[in-house]
Amino acid sequence: MRRALSVLAFVPLLIAAAPSAPRTSAPADPRAPRWLSGMLLEARAERAVVTRVLPGSPAASAGVRTEDVLLIVDDQTVADLRPSPPVGLFRRIDTWNNSGRAGALRLVFGRGSRTFGVTLPRAGGTPAAATGPIEQGKPAPAFQGRDLEGHAVDLAALRGRVVLLDFWASWCPPCRDAALVVRRLAAERGDRLVIVGVSVDEDPRAYEAFVYNQHLPGFQIHDGGPTGPITTAYGAAAVGLPYSVLIAANGTIAATGQSPADVEAAIDRLLGGAAKSSDPDPS
Repeated sequence: MRRALSVLAFVPLLIAAAPSAPRTSAPADPRAPRWLSGMLLEARAERAVVTRVLPGSPAASAGVRTEDVLLIVDDQTVADLRPSPPVGLFRRIDTWNNSGRAGALRLVFGRGSRTFGVTLPRAGGTPAAATGPIEQGKPAPAFQGRDLEGHAVDLAALRGRVVLLDFWASWCPPCRDAALVVRRLAAERGDRLVIVGVSVDEDPRAYEAFVYNQHLPGFQIHDGGPTGPITTAYGAAAVGLPYSVLIAANGTIAATGQSPADVEAAIDRLLGGAAKSSDPDPS
């Protein structure tokens, strides 16, 4: 009897020393702000709005600003995500941040009445291209490449002519609108204006399809992605897509803009006006 009592005396000690069952953390608020590539996204009504951008982060290097609204992720419209746009997006962000897998995201943001596309790493990582936008009046960075037809394109060989560089990507909806402007400029300015398109697509098949489907004029070069040599040299990834750079006949930067329409006045100054075509969009 006495031995049994002594054993029972140790029972509370054994229970106290036993490891407790792991506690499961409460699920995070599905609408709580989420970090993605150095930017903080906050749910406002049914929108995902950038409320903070860390200096030096991939998002900052790509030109993302506070109050930008995320519209498209990898060809998926945020407004179509379920159960609701912010919750569906934030669940995906949680998956990306917890997976530890590398990879890039193609994002389209809205800023006021304009939209622009960028490519960012899924989590952490380095900026796609840290080079900032080029400056007006500076010499245009030299480049060489081959277009879809295999023709050599060398900026040095184009000295003495006005050149429009048009940076685009097939996944960027605003680039489709810019393509309409490029076709019109080609029709109206003819051979007086040299058009060189630079694709930021990683997939060469997407590049080829966009060139054919959008009937892009001039020379169209595949730069291999957001870290391609031409894209990096001109800082296109730092300002978003589409991006237009006008190069004067003397080889200096004459103007830059989001759309080719933004540099159209500068084109006319350099060319002395537009020569109107009877068919402004020969597609």
